[in-house]
Amino acid sequence: MQRYSESFDETFSIALDRALQGVLGRAANVTSFYVDPGISAKSPDVYVELLKKIFSPELVNALVESIGLELSRSFGFQFQRDVNWKLSEYVSYARQPLQLRLEPASGNTLAAGSETELKITLVNRTVGEMLVKNCDLQLSSETFLVEPNKPSYDLEGLKLQPGEAHVMKARIRGTQIGQGRVSVRATIIDLRGRSKVIEAPCVLSIVERGGRLSTGSPIADGLLLGGLPRRSAVLLNSPACDEKDSLVQGFCAIAPGATVYVSSDVERSTQLHRLYPELRIVVCSPQADLLPTTEFIQVSRTLRNISEIDDLLTHALETIHDESPRVLIQLISDILLLQKEVATRHWLADLLPRLRARNCTVVAELNPRMHGTQEVNALFDLFDGRMEIVEHEETGQPVRFLRVTSLRGHKYLPHQALLTSPADGSGIEASRTVPSIPLSPEFQFPEGERRLAAIMFTDMVGYTKLTQSNERLALKLLERHNQIIRPILPQYRGREIKAMGDSLMVEFESALDATSCAIEIQHALHDYNVSARDEWRIILRIGVHLGDVVHSDGDVLGDAVNVASRIQPLADPEGVCISQQVYDQVRNKLTNTFTRLERRDLKNVQYLVDIYKIVLPWERPSSST
Repeated sequence: MQRYSESFDETFSIALDRALQGVLGRAANVTSFYVDPGISAKSPDVYVELLKKIFSPELVNALVESIGLELSRSFGFQFQRDVNWKLSEYVSYARQPLQLRLEPASGNTLAAGSETELKITLVNRTVGEMLVKNCDLQLSSETFLVEPNKPSYDLEGLKLQPGEAHVMKARIRGTQIGQGRVSVRATIIDLRGRSKVIEAPCVLSIVERGGRLSTGSPIADGLLLGGLPRRSAVLLNSPACDEKDSLVQGFCAIAPGATVYVSSDVERSTQLHRLYPELRIVVCSPQADLLPTTEFIQVSRTLRNISEIDDLLTHALETIHDESPRVLIQLISDILLLQKEVATRHWLADLLPRLRARNCTVVAELNPRMHGTQEVNALFDLFDGRMEIVEHEETGQPVRFLRVTSLRGHKYLPHQALLTSPADGSGIEASRTVPSIPLSPEFQFPEGERRLAAIMFTDMVGYTKLTQSNERLALKLLERHNQIIRPILPQYRGREIKAMGDSLMVEFESALDATSCAIEIQHALHDYNVSARDEWRIILRIGVHLGDVVHSDGDVLGDAVNVASRIQPLADPEGVCISQQVYDQVRNKLTNTFTRLERRDLKNVQYLVDIYKIVLPWERPSSST
C-alpha cells in the first residue's frame, strides 16, 4: 500500500501552484512576487486577503474554488467546493479528512486498579465514501486494554459515507500511578489507494485508588498525580504573588460548600465570599466587623487568642456535611510573627491531628520572606507534604514555578512546573541557560565521583533561525517545550544537568531509562503536534550515549557527554539516535525496531562510533536490526 511521500506543506504547495497556474496562467508569478506562498498553508485566510489586494473578488473566489479542487486531487479525497467557504476550512479538511475523537468516560483522572470506558468517534468530513482500516489503540505502560483487544469491524475495512459518524468503545484499566498516554490511530485509504494515518491523543492522570482531592489547579494536580491525598496536611511555601492567590482561589472554588477558609485578610475574604457564598470563612482581624453577617462567616477581632480561632474553625466544620471537608489556613505567617515559633508549633501540633481525625484535607500557606529560616524549618515536620512557589528573575521580572518537595507516603512528580512568565517575553535572551532546580536528594552525587551514566541531549529543529525572524514566538515555543518535556524526565529518574536555550542535557542511571524517556518525549511532542498549528509545532532531535562521567560543581563532564552531544544532530527530526553502547543494553528490552546507520567519525572523538536509529511508530523503517 502506497503512503503519502510528501509532507502536508509540500502537497499543499503543489496543489496551490496548480490552482494558480490553472486560473491565472502566467499571471500566477505575480502572486509569488507580492505574496509569500509560505503563509498559504500556515495562515490561509490571511493569504486570501492578500490576494484580494491584487485581484478582483470574483477572481479570488475562482482561485479558492480551484484550490479546493486541486486539494481534492492532491490529497485523494473529495471536498465540497463552495465559494462561500474560507480557504482555512479547505486546509482543515485536507489535514484531517477523518475527524477522530477519543473521550474517556471518567474524564482525565483514573484511579490505579480501576477501569474506564473510552469512546472513539470517527467522522467522515469529505463528500465521498471513505475506507477506514487498522484503527488501533496505543497505550503507555500506565494503562492496560481490557476490552476489546482491538476496535472491531469488518476485516475489509469500515466504509464511512459522507458526514457519517461511527462510534466504537473500549475499556482500559489504570495499572500504575503516573501520567498515562492513550492515543487512537486510524489508517484511511484515499481515492488513489494511498494510506494516511490520523491520530488522536489523550493524557490520563493515574492516581491512587480511592482518589485524591483536586486542588482546583491543573498544574498542581498534575504534580500531585491527581490532587492532595485525603486527610493530608500540606504546607504551601510562597511569597505574596498573583500565582499564589490563583492557587488559593482554585482550592476554594472546586468545592466551596465543603471548604473552610481561615485568614486575617478582610478584603480577600470579602472577595471570596462574593464569588462563593457557600464558602465557610473564618476571619481573625481587628477589621473583621467590615465583613457581611451570614451563617457561613465566623469572625474574631484578634489573632492573640488561638483557642478562639480553633473554636471558630470547629464551628465552621460542623456546618459542613461533606465526608471530606477541606481547610485552607492563610494566617500562619501572622500567628508566627505574633506568637513566635514555639507557640505556633504547639498550636499546629495540636490542630493538625484533630483536623485529620475529622477527615479534613488541609492546605496551610506560609510566606517564607516574612520569617527566618529556622522559624520556617521548625514547622516542616508537622505537615505531610510541602509545595513551594519559587522565583527566578528574568530581566528584572519574576518568573514563578510550582514544585512539590515532599508528600509523605505518596507518589508525586518531583519537578517544577511553570506558573507564569514575563508579560511579553521581550528582552529575554533566547540562548540563556534556564535555571535547573535539583529534583530530589536521590539525584545528588558526590563531587568528583566517576560513574557510569546515560547522557541524553535534545535540540529543537529550526529554533536558531526562528529566534532571528520571530523572537517572541521562539520564546513562547521554548516555554511550551519546557512545559511538555520537563514533567517527563523524573518519571524515568532523569536529572536535568543544564538547559542551553532550546537544548537540554539530562543524566540517567541506566541506558534503558534514558532511551525510554527519549521515546516518551517524542511521543508526547508527536501527540502535541498533531493538533498544533504549523508555527507552534515543536520538532526535536535526540541523542543518547552510555559511558563514564564525572560530577563537578553541579555539572557532568567526560567523554560520554561529548559523544552524546555529537550523536544528537544525526537523528532525524522527531527522531532518536543511540550509540552502540546504548543499543547493547536496550535492544531486547524495547518493542521498537532499530536501524543501523553508517559508522561515524565524530568531531573530537578519537574512535569511530556505531549509531542506531530508533524506529518510532509514525516512521517507516528502511532496514531494521
